[in-house]
Amino acid sequence: MTTFEIAQFRDYSEADILEYLQLDEPGEVYILLDKPADFDEDGAEQMAYDYYQAAYLGQQLIKVCDDFMLTYPPMKRPGKFGFKAINPRLPELAPLLHFYATGITDWGESDDYYLHTVMNFIYEQDRDEAVICPEFLDIAMIAINGDDPEKKGIRYPNR
Repeated sequence: MTTFEIAQFRDYSEADILEYLQLDEPGEVYILLDKPADFDEDGAEQMAYDYYQAAYLGQQLIKVCDDFMLTYPPMKRPGKFGFKAINPRLPELAPLLHFYATGITDWGESDDYYLHTVMNFIYEQDRDEAVICPEFLDIAMIAINGDDPEKKGIRYPNR
């Protein structure tokens, strides 16, 4: 299984990413997306942004692989989201990973296109398209509305 930690590929081209993905046998790719925000230090908006990034990644991953499994860090603390892409179509996965790798600078700032895409995908997708990671959007909206996600997150009590 190939491990792809998005933050380590910031200066790579899409072709380089595809070449890296093809080094191992096809089957599974484990993708790690940083969740740098700490709710108490960085605030609700930054935490919500982290969850929107993860929600968009899940929404796009389902289009380029047979399925995926995910893990996520403690809700209000820094960590990493983990996505295990099962039978990914690598030529389609590489542009998605390149989008993530180049969308955020080493200083944690995102470019305008990246920010717009990640934060607005839910409003721009087809009406009949299912939301793949609704829990991430729920957590983001709870935080943005000024509530503590750990206390308000009734649907996801273990987070």
